[in-house]
Amino acid sequence: MKYLGLVASAIAVASLVGCAGQNPATNPNAPAVSPAPLALKVWEGTDNAVQFANARPLQFAADATAADKVFSVLGMPSFRAVRAGAFSIHAVQKTSAEQTQQNISSVAKQAPANRNVAEMAAFNALGGNVGAAGLALTVLGDNSFDPRTEIGTFVCFERKSEVKDTASAVQSCGKKLLGMIERTFNPIRADEKSLTARRFIGPVATPSGEKLAQAYVNTDGVFVGDGYAPVDRGAYPATVVAIGINALVAEGFGKSMGWVVGDVGPVDLGKAMGKNLPRDSAFFLPNREAPIAFY
Repeated sequence: MKYLGLVASAIAVASLVGCAGQNPATNPNAPAVSPAPLALKVWEGTDNAVQFANARPLQFAADATAADKVFSVLGMPSFRAVRAGAFSIHAVQKTSAEQTQQNISSVAKQAPANRNVAEMAAFNALGGNVGAAGLALTVLGDNSFDPRTEIGTFVCFERKSEVKDTASAVQSCGKKLLGMIERTFNPIRADEKSLTARRFIGPVATPSGEKLAQAYVNTDGVFVGDGYAPVDRGAYPATVVAIGINALVAEGFGKSMGWVVGDVGPVDLGKAMGKNLPRDSAFFLPNREAPIAFY
């Protein structure tokens, strides 16, 4: 995902609404819309962290949280290992197998792909939590965009027995994400498109009543890994697909221009979407150092 273009993409999508003023989707009588399928573009190259992290099944530490697990699948360290703001998107976009394994080492370790009793016994004796000594020294640097705090990710563990190739795996994952959004919004009142993003607007049920929400989907630069689902998901051969998502909340310039109208933050939107989590998937939405995650 081209995370660095998030702000520009959000503005570009928002500008489709038109000039300053009320967004038509804020009208409670606005008709429901049927969203078109997501047109997803895969990140070029095979040296991204998603590929390296899932080359073999991931075994998680016993105390790993849902967010820790999703971060590990994406090749990213936990906040316990590396503070917020000290990890760079560049370590996801282009990296090495060794660096990725080090990045996730405080939470996850790769298990043998062809597991037998002896191999798994030896692996489990080591434990998943192997520590992250020296990690901070290798992931600092150009850290202007920390993907753990700036944008969320929807992940699919597409079974190779059910998809014929990478393209069909990506298409299947996009269909699951769109289905989750459709089941969460009641209904979708707007489906706005740009070259690199989609934005969905509609009412969502929250603990304090129904509110207008906006879900952002980054359609350009989807990460794909050829490997396996994690051990706790069955360790089956899988194509791992990662799509950028976020909750947009009205504030600042976007709010004053009527471009961003969401009134549901990542906590409530994440919980609402989590109730509709599709099979073989997981996601997180950023919320400072307390991301909302479902695994």
